[in-house]
Amino acid sequence: MGHCGSAHDATVFRSARTYLSSRDLFEPGEWIWADSAYALDAWCVTPYKKPLSNRPENKKFNYHLSRVRVKSEHAMGYIKGRFSSLRGLRQQIDNAVDHERAIAWIKACIVIHTLIFRIEHGQEDPLFVQELVQAGSDAPSTNIEDELAAEVVRETRGQRMREKLKKDLFEYLDDEELM
Repeated sequence: MGHCGSAHDATVFRSARTYLSSRDLFEPGEWIWADSAYALDAWCVTPYKKPLSNRPENKKFNYHLSRVRVKSEHAMGYIKGRFSSLRGLRQQIDNAVDHERAIAWIKACIVIHTLIFRIEHGQEDPLFVQELVQAGSDAPSTNIEDELAAEVVRETRGQRMREKLKKDLFEYLDDEELM
């Protein structure tokens, strides 16, 4: 949230807490799936691009990655189904105040959605609710460009992580086929 709709996903991601604080958020060996627009790293695993995606084992890896990503897309559809205003926010954004108002609306929908989900599933946690409220409050802004300059993406770590995950996936699939 905070970027206009025309901003590229990778640009938005580079200003997200997940990217800026990846060293603090991910323990060694922890990672997230992402699409090919994002930078490959040990904590951010992306699909293979051409020409590497043409190899049969890499096609198979990409197929399994896409199945996980579809679930993520379904989650976005779920929240948009609950709050139809998120399908197309009908607010003219002419200045910074209008932009902040739109962001506040999106945050409110996400907080309410999360609380409803937790209540419906018997997972209401007062500390979590307090954390959500604090996260939704105005935080002091930071100089994103300085933080981005300090963050170095090492393709080789990401490539090693992706290869390890592919190997683990194929070992798992081979074990499943034996059963």
